[in-house]
Amino acid sequence: MTRDDPKTFHAVRRSEDGKDDQIPFDEETAVSAVRLAARSLGQDTLSAHEYMEYRAGMMRSVQSRKRQRLATRWPASSQISSHIGWEKALARAGLKPPNHAVLTGMDNPDAIGVFLECRGFAPSLTAAMRFLRAHGVSAKKRAMETDEALEVLRKRRAKEGKWTPPRVLENHEHPPFPDELQAFEEETLSQYRENHTKRPRSWWMDEQNMMDGLKLAITKLEPGESLTQVNLRRLSKENRGLIPSPSKVIAFAKRNGTNLPELRERARDELER
Repeated sequence: MTRDDPKTFHAVRRSEDGKDDQIPFDEETAVSAVRLAARSLGQDTLSAHEYMEYRAGMMRSVQSRKRQRLATRWPASSQISSHIGWEKALARAGLKPPNHAVLTGMDNPDAIGVFLECRGFAPSLTAAMRFLRAHGVSAKKRAMETDEALEVLRKRRAKEGKWTPPRVLENHEHPPFPDELQAFEEETLSQYRENHTKRPRSWWMDEQNMMDGLKLAITKLEPGESLTQVNLRRLSKENRGLIPSPSKVIAFAKRNGTNLPELRERARDELER
């Protein structure tokens, strides 16, 4: 079995992060870890992703045999979320709630990188983005070729001492995903999913919420783009919970006797005031 084999990659990956299925969890220890990470970063709030990045840096700073002990003192964000709840952990640590409005989609190289962490091989960029969105993780629209994104990812991972495969695997080359790695995949994805805001069903029927969502969509358009249904659909996927989908806008418009062009112009006018 070679280093390029997905099973070998997962073994190395779990060793790098010091993960252990039986690591004990203590609420006060977790709250202290969240507080210390925020203090070290000089922040008054902390996203699960920021915490996991800080935790990963801590893990890399110690020898392998000490990582399990450190993992006990620094539990994964998914453990904190399931045992306490991320926002409750922030409150207990004396921190502010996370700012959901700053959520942005994951860029192209990182989209491949997260897939690699979960499945042990690098896919095409299209497959990586489809995978993330299917699991509720925001991903930006495609802006580069797969080979280019993989090369950027390789440079980023090299700085962290991490291995990256030499090429992507096409869809027909993807190995079967073993059931025993489902929990590991969910833990990996959960840190990128924390900031996604779940909206009640009636959320986008509120006029202020609708206008706020459309104004945010306009600010995220590329130069020369307009807020068409196609672009709105893309932006709603890239910013789940923050920007309404076309179907939500149409439902709101029908209820209020208006349409997307009128709502778009109104949102643009409010931004320009």
